[in-house]
Amino acid sequence: MEATCAVLDASGAIGLAKGGCLLNLPRLFPKCLMPPLAVAEVIDPVSREALESALRLWLVVESARTEVYNSAPPLRSVPDRHVVALALTHPGAVIISGDRRLTNAARREGIPVLTAPDTVKLLAEQGIIAAAKPCLDLMTELGFGMRADEYAAVLKALGEPLD
Repeated sequence: MEATCAVLDASGAIGLAKGGCLLNLPRLFPKCLMPPLAVAEVIDPVSREALESALRLWLVVESARTEVYNSAPPLRSVPDRHVVALALTHPGAVIISGDRRLTNAARREGIPVLTAPDTVKLLAEQGIIAAAKPCLDLMTELGFGMRADEYAAVLKALGEPLD
């Protein structure tokens, strides 16, 4: 996937942090962004620690322009609307999120969306991580909600064993 940047919402950042993969994101995307309200939603200690490291090193906190935010599709969550608006501000952006409403709104706007497990799959396909399974297992062990079929689909696509 050729994307000019990745825009993370809280669920995307949390999933990648819990899988130990957040700090690898700049190897997939030349620019990584997150709106301030989405950053504020990441409160669990494991994810927050990884997010703080990313913020110090490469993750840019950015707000969408007001006119873009105002024209973005309305969502129940203000931080999610900021994520979509920020992606609209950066043509060629991809959103990393597991939120169904955000995903649907983004796709209606023509913005591609990856889940955290999809992103782990890309990291493995690119050889950035040796295998997806340890990351996916760590994500679920640390409480990141992932459907069993999504877990199985990532491993099957990569030819990794389920057990």
